[in-house]
Amino acid sequence: MTPGHALTAAATSAVVSVLVAGLSVTTLNMYGALVFLALPVVMGLVVSIVLHRLADVTWLQVVGVIILTFLIAAVGMLLFAVEGLVCLVMALPIGFPLALVGAAAGRHAFVKEGGPISLSLGLLLLPMGAGVDLVRPPDGPLHEVRSMVEINAPPEAVWPLVLAFPPLPEPTEWYFRTGLAYPQYASIDGEGVGATRLCVFSTGPFVEPITVWDPARRLAFNVTSSPAPLRELSPYPDLHPPHLKGFL
Repeated sequence: MTPGHALTAAATSAVVSVLVAGLSVTTLNMYGALVFLALPVVMGLVVSIVLHRLADVTWLQVVGVIILTFLIAAVGMLLFAVEGLVCLVMALPIGFPLALVGAAAGRHAFVKEGGPISLSLGLLLLPMGAGVDLVRPPDGPLHEVRSMVEINAPPEAVWPLVLAFPPLPEPTEWYFRTGLAYPQYASIDGEGVGATRLCVFSTGPFVEPITVWDPARRLAFNVTSSPAPLRELSPYPDLHPPHLKGFL
């Protein structure tokens, strides 16, 4: 296998993945089985079939080209603002094993002299994945998630700091230097239900009108606006992924 063979297979698969992911995420507003399940399998299948048609390759060489394919696809999705880097890294543990499954299927099919047919059948996974996303049932009931932090202080001492807190020291951890958001300070305008709390992060403010005001017992609020998502580690100032619309 030559570098040209590897680049041809990786580029072919990466172009397919970027086009399909871009169509699914930005145009069809589908963000599920097509992107996370079907597409990685097809990526591995395309790499394997193309490589085996070009040269006599080992399994380790196929795996290496799949890694190259993921790198090219990630750069393409970043360049075309399809997705942010954080989400791409989060999807990797799901996508890479599935790509290996697709590559193994392609390798087996080519050995059995069914490469073109297997490639055609494999590409059917894409409309099948889109079909799953289209026919999936509507969202079910909402569930409440509770988390708790116990503080060794009386409620009366904690309450003022729940409402507002002064500027915090800048974090020193290395990962915050990459652009990840962190809280800076909070202020409140008014008192009681109808007051507005402003919680400021390094990426912008969260506007939080108060809905429940029970001093030293309970504070509840809505979030009417928040910083644009996925600005961290993205070359673009603003992304609009459909799976985050309407969510905090």
